[in-house]
Amino acid sequence: MTRRLKRPHLLKKKKKTASRPKTTEVHYNEHDYNQTGILYRKSKKRRLKKRFKRLMVLLVILLVIGFFASPLSRVNQLSVSGNHYLTSEAILQAAGVSPADVTLLVNTDQLEEKLKSSSFILDCQVSKGLFNGVTISVTERPVIAYEQTENGLVIVDDVGNYMTVDGSYLQEVIDQPRLLSFEHDERFSQFCKNFSQLDSSVRSMMSDITYAPEDPYDMERIQINMNDGKVFYARIDEMLSGLKYYNQIMTSEPDGCIYDINGNKVYVGVCQE
Repeated sequence: MTRRLKRPHLLKKKKKTASRPKTTEVHYNEHDYNQTGILYRKSKKRRLKKRFKRLMVLLVILLVIGFFASPLSRVNQLSVSGNHYLTSEAILQAAGVSPADVTLLVNTDQLEEKLKSSSFILDCQVSKGLFNGVTISVTERPVIAYEQTENGLVIVDDVGNYMTVDGSYLQEVIDQPRLLSFEHDERFSQFCKNFSQLDSSVRSMMSDITYAPEDPYDMERIQINMNDGKVFYARIDEMLSGLKYYNQIMTSEPDGCIYDINGNKVYVGVCQE
């Protein structure tokens, strides 16, 4: 049995129809009674959440502004410890901190650096608390000598810093040598640095140290009066190399009264009756 095929020109052509754009359809559940109301309530909740967030941000901003404007944000309490010759007022002034400062804005590292560069302060620690204020603990430089001037008692530390203090401190520094005729210049600072490196047993034997230059060729000369009445002459720039042999000099020349240390030589003068 044969099957007849239609001729191509007799086949009907299908008409092309334009494609319709896809649309989003909302399907409602037949069991929901009021779909429009549900959508409205959800939208309302979202708006309320946004308003709540905005109110919370505004509240936080107002609280921060109120805190910084209130006395609670201020340092209020300042405490200083470890100081003996330095007054608490002088330390706070050197640190540059006051009760009116905002505690959170106080930089403890900067305060420590400022204090360490101040006179008579060897080391310090600064701490702060939100409600405990600022606490400063200092370690003062050692006092190596003192001066008695028209303005009162002056103490001197190991790098040449000097400070006028109350005369009642004389009993504390009386065991240190007294300095005479010194100018507070670079040479004085160098003297203090060299002198502080001498053995403490040698320094304790000194009574007075006088700056005694011989113009114009010997501007480094100092005169050291010992507690036993002997006199030493030395040079500031050669002090360490010369006086470190003090005990050997006294052992080899015990009968001398005047000792002049100049370079690697020691000139000894006998005592006069």
